[in-house]
Amino acid sequence: MPKWITDRLATASYYEGPLCGDAAGSILIDVRELLDKEGNDPGLLRAKISLAEEAIGQGKSVVVSCDRGVSRSNAIALGVLMASGMPFAASMRLVREKIGAIEINLGLLREVRALFEPCLSGKRASSENLLITGSKGFVGSALVSALATPYNTACLGREDLDLTADLQLLDAYIASKQIGFVLHLAHPRMRNNTSALPEALAMMRNILEVCRLNGIGVLFLSSLAVFSGHISNEVLEAGSSLEPQPKGLYGETKFLCEELIRTFRANYGIEAIVLRPAALYGIGMGRGTFLSKFVEADRRGNTIYTHRYRNGSPVFDFLHISDLVAAIERALVVKPAVPVNLGTGVGTSTYDLARKIAEVTGSSSSVETIDIRDETCKVIAGRQEAEDLLGWRAKIDLDAGLRELCQDAHAPRSIAVS
Repeated sequence: MPKWITDRLATASYYEGPLCGDAAGSILIDVRELLDKEGNDPGLLRAKISLAEEAIGQGKSVVVSCDRGVSRSNAIALGVLMASGMPFAASMRLVREKIGAIEINLGLLREVRALFEPCLSGKRASSENLLITGSKGFVGSALVSALATPYNTACLGREDLDLTADLQLLDAYIASKQIGFVLHLAHPRMRNNTSALPEALAMMRNILEVCRLNGIGVLFLSSLAVFSGHISNEVLEAGSSLEPQPKGLYGETKFLCEELIRTFRANYGIEAIVLRPAALYGIGMGRGTFLSKFVEADRRGNTIYTHRYRNGSPVFDFLHISDLVAAIERALVVKPAVPVNLGTGVGTSTYDLARKIAEVTGSSSSVETIDIRDETCKVIAGRQEAEDLLGWRAKIDLDAGLRELCQDAHAPRSIAVS
């Protein structure tokens, strides 16, 4: 059935047309010949909008239709609102209010908008203006603080915008802030649930599409987890010769996001930076990581449980948050054209990590292992590649980083009294 935007303007599927276009005083405008992407003839777009304007001016009701009554019909209807004198932002709000989600191809939307706002882009985007998605997370919070001086940072959190759906609003936000580069740190809240995969890919695809249409670049924070499918009894070094081979939802999600980036780079020449940090840690890290659970168990004097797989204990390269921030700062200057693996180049088993934590704090916590009937990866980052491509090397060793982390965890917390 038609979705009415005003009392005389609606959108619908063409195949519902007879239900809404045959009544006296109403007409059906078929826009199926338009492309549901950029590349449409401006004259044809304007003709469709003018046809609707004329009918409404004659007191008729107009139903704009495409195959499903979603993208092309919504775009032309929005153009009709702008033709009546309604500003773009107000037109978007009205369509959103009446229809719900605004399902309009961004390239097509820009073409319709440009008919009434020729200077669509406004001032030129500046490379000094950065947009950081996921700015309130562990990495985002540290990065916002570090980049505050040399750059102008704009921040988006989940409460500001839904990156999986609000493509048009994201585009408008980037244009209004004259953003020159996007740092995409946002990730699904439940990253190990099946829903994380489509959510992460939708966010990545929307970010890339907006960057493509605005002619700006993007930095994506991937992970060494893209190598998690390499199973060995020995520790493997992730250098330029080791191909990604993910295992598990998190690694697969990061890998597929990288593949989207590779596709956009090949098809459109988009500038994209991909960084693959090792296991991150530091003050402010999330509670859900195994390292934070180790620290919490130690703080409480409880047993720290680790896992032992058929090929031994898992081995990780642990990277301090301040080292990652320094690497991102270098990447924004150098802009490497290939993914860069980031780490210390030193592997530590989860069992040894637990022992280190207990030693640092001098706690009475014991460390016990639980056998797992599976095999695990043991991958660390090669150091030479990051040195060659970024001129960067990790500075904080694990012992120093753990001392800082454990001291913060054991520090007394003040309790507010109302």
